[in-house]
Amino acid sequence: MKLALCQLRVTENKADNLRRCREMLYKAADGGAKMALLPEMFTIAYVTSLFLRAAESCPGGETGLMLQDIAKETGMFIVGGSIPEVENGLLYNTSMSFSSDGTFEGKYRKAHLFDIDVPGVFRFMESEVISRGDNYPLVLHNAPIKTGVMICFDIRFPEWSRLLMEQQVDLIAVPAAFARTTGPRHWELLMRARALDNQVFVAKRLWAFANSNT
Repeated sequence: MKLALCQLRVTENKADNLRRCREMLYKAADGGAKMALLPEMFTIAYVTSLFLRAAESCPGGETGLMLQDIAKETGMFIVGGSIPEVENGLLYNTSMSFSSDGTFEGKYRKAHLFDIDVPGVFRFMESEVISRGDNYPLVLHNAPIKTGVMICFDIRFPEWSRLLMEQQVDLIAVPAAFARTTGPRHWELLMRARALDNQVFVAKRLWAFANSNT
């Protein structure tokens, strides 16, 4: 099974981000991928003040409909990274997945929010804007390989991966956007640790934010 990990430059222009996403997914399908994974918050730059501007319903919003159409057209299973979701006046960091026939397979809201304050260096408080998802990791039974989905900072908590191991997933998909201040110290180490602890594959797709031009 060929898995495409789609890396794209995310800007403050949602329309441009969606266009790049669409192009990358078609390229992945042309390359023979049966499944594709997008990054965290791939529709808007990872700046909390911008999230509401790009927020939409999940599914049924612009991004969900685009992913659904591409999945159906290409026959590729898509784990749609994450986007800002709005529901009942609250914002969530939400991942949607679609099967190869365009069926909506479920969504997952990030449960562990990234709050960090390194005095004089870097401050980012996701919880000031995003609400915590009251859900367990998503299990995709109809994916080409049984897959569990969590988002970025969730990987820091071993219990979250263990829940997926207990459901006998073969792959953990982790869309992410990490901060360059702390990410390099933790990122690869955490991914390798969760894979080893649970004897599963871990697929990560990320882009860096904060003090970065990526």
